[in-house]
Amino acid sequence: MNVELYIRCDQCGHAGDAGLPEASAAPGFLACPNCGALITNVDVSPMAAWIDRQVSRRSSLPSRKQDASRSDGAVSKDGICAEMAAAAVLAPAAFGQWMQSVEIGGGNRGRDLPESMTGLDRPVEIKQTKYRSAATGYLIVRPPRWTPGAMLIRYLDNSYYVLAIGGPSAFRISGWVDRDGLIQRGVLNPVPRTGRQRECWGVHWKQLNAMESLACRIAAGAK
Repeated sequence: MNVELYIRCDQCGHAGDAGLPEASAAPGFLACPNCGALITNVDVSPMAAWIDRQVSRRSSLPSRKQDASRSDGAVSKDGICAEMAAAAVLAPAAFGQWMQSVEIGGGNRGRDLPESMTGLDRPVEIKQTKYRSAATGYLIVRPPRWTPGAMLIRYLDNSYYVLAIGGPSAFRISGWVDRDGLIQRGVLNPVPRTGRQRECWGVHWKQLNAMESLACRIAAGAK
């Protein structure tokens, strides 16, 4: 399938098609073709037809949403779009492999991008929020399905958690944190609970590590 994504570079202002590398390329991060800086702004709107097919396919699955104000389709679409943007940034050579994994489906909690796609020493879990301000924009982790009671620290996976901010199609991959950092900097229920939402653990986007430092880890692993 033809893949087309739009990018914008914060360093030099370059904007255009992402130009993802061939699948045979080594793991690496998505770099600006003009200045070589890490790309963190991705617009997935050219892939709308593929995304809508995945959302439709998931419509037959049991509901996982905890926000009564939003449909299952809206929740699913936000997640797929954010994950797509992050996959382009952190695993551009494995983007086709990521698409296949989404089409196959199945549980992947804590490992939206496995180590084989990024070259990192642990998987990557993508989280998404539409908001980014001094008071909003949290990377949130909730308990797994079918678990009872409160949010527990043991529900935090040994992953690199990455936050994508934006939507419905344009995202900024804003920062990352590992499990230890999430435990140390995070707090219980940083956002109000509504309806049937369960407790959560979260950290504000300003307390996340810069994406460039995770890109350095990817580059070091590719050597």
